[in-house]
Amino acid sequence: MRSDAPQSGHHNHGPARADLVAAALCAALAVWMHRYALTVFFSSPDDLVHLQQAAGLRPILPTPFRFLAQVVYFKCMLGLFGPTPFVFHLFSLAVHGLNVVLVFALLRNCDLPRTVAVSTAAGFGVFPLFVPLMVSAVGMNDELAMTGALLMLHAWRRPGRAGLLLTSGFFILALLCKESVLAMTLTGLALPRTPRRRVILPGAIALIFGVLLLTLPPQGLGPYAVAFGSNIFHTVMTFTAWALNISRPIPDLVSSFDPAAWKQALWIYPLLAVLAALHRPSRPIMVFGLAWWGAGLLPVMPLKYQTFRHYLYPALPGLFLCLSWGLYTVAMRVHVRWAPHLLSVLVVLYALQSNALVHQRLAAKVTTTPLALDPVLRRQQVAGNAVGSLLESAPRDLARLTIFTPSGLGHVFGARSGKEYTEPHAVPRYDLLQESLDHGRALRLFFPYLANVRFAAAWTPADTSSALALPSIDGTLYYAGGGGDGCVRAALWMLHEGLFTQTKGFMDTAIVIYPAVPRLRIARAHALNQLGQRQAAVDELRHLVQDWPGTADAQAAREILDSWQ
Repeated sequence: MRSDAPQSGHHNHGPARADLVAAALCAALAVWMHRYALTVFFSSPDDLVHLQQAAGLRPILPTPFRFLAQVVYFKCMLGLFGPTPFVFHLFSLAVHGLNVVLVFALLRNCDLPRTVAVSTAAGFGVFPLFVPLMVSAVGMNDELAMTGALLMLHAWRRPGRAGLLLTSGFFILALLCKESVLAMTLTGLALPRTPRRRVILPGAIALIFGVLLLTLPPQGLGPYAVAFGSNIFHTVMTFTAWALNISRPIPDLVSSFDPAAWKQALWIYPLLAVLAALHRPSRPIMVFGLAWWGAGLLPVMPLKYQTFRHYLYPALPGLFLCLSWGLYTVAMRVHVRWAPHLLSVLVVLYALQSNALVHQRLAAKVTTTPLALDPVLRRQQVAGNAVGSLLESAPRDLARLTIFTPSGLGHVFGARSGKEYTEPHAVPRYDLLQESLDHGRALRLFFPYLANVRFAAAWTPADTSSALALPSIDGTLYYAGGGGDGCVRAALWMLHEGLFTQTKGFMDTAIVIYPAVPRLRIARAHALNQLGQRQAAVDELRHLVQDWPGTADAQAAREILDSWQ
């Protein structure tokens, strides 16, 4: 594939200074776009599950799939840096930047103009729907798999046995990171001036791996149903619409295919076909780009229900190559001198629009709540607030914890849409905090002595040996502590939240367990008073004064009685 654009001097295939600068700028632009990832917690529950496995708190399933990216990587990172989100996200951003450089270098090695290579690599780097991928440490499996696949394509052009061994070796490494690149050997077939027999060994590896994938699916992929019908068309159209989107911040809010997406996406394919038909030199480039796009999506096309935005990661450069080359070709026909500058301006505008869409996505909230609308960010937000608030207030030797969620605190949201149900009893119970913390097990990463975490809608005598924590809607935990004093602090927090009926019920039980803590009676009296039972509240305080004369609590009870009169 050679550009038909005029060149001033010969085309330099080496590490030309202009290429190095262009590649560095593309990577820097991608890192700048996704800088928000450095400020967030781990994604939930995926990151927290794999961190637990790396720490030996959960068993690692005996499977070779994703072994490098989800076992070796997490063990190394946890051993070196501990459960520190910033470091995980920093490494993720670095690998994404590396992939951007590898995309640029591959296209330049294919003799494509620098402007086309820049627009393709930069567009891939700043793609706004990669937000859920960038904020997830487990997203490294997609990124490392892409790194291996790109290195495979670079080695594909290298002649001889060394090239064949490198091609196969990089492909195996990519597959051990994630099976999403299983069909990327098809992209190699479209590379120019490469022997077709080069595909034999990588193709055999892909076939063996595919058979293993069907017989021994990796952890988390067992329930994924597949079908070979209209769902394939709708899936491809959905991914195409997402790739072309420049106006909606969260088109992927519901992670399944959109049957109406073809209305927004179908037009691009006949347009590319027309460009290839009218401009003969464009045909091999269009074939290469579409082969890349199709090979990247092929493993996920048959999925019936799962259409996740990170599935675009290995495929997107292919479609962006077709778009970039198409725009470049048209611009060259209009004005040869200004064509590169026009494409550069479009790249900058796309980056700015992507940045705006990312900020809108990060700022979008579930109506009337502080919760993120994006379900990935929402679970991450809740888990991060829960862990952060506990680390600030609870002792590190915390051994047992009851997260007390009395009736009235719970909110039921659609797991994917973010819609809050006004009649929560009409839908299956989905405890966002419980799911985000992997039913409490994730807290063991940060509290090494924590042996038991219980989520309870009602406090019982069985909880006397546990510390109490109460959640806010955004996951922030108020740590009340244990014993009678912990019950007092929990009751005061509940009163502040307006949970008067629940406080009374809680105090009815706590007073029986801790009869020597008079402040529990004061809390109960406040609850009774707020419920309109003033006389019962007065009687409660008078009994306290009689039973605990001369104490500070009796004095406090007298002051409350005086204020009520």
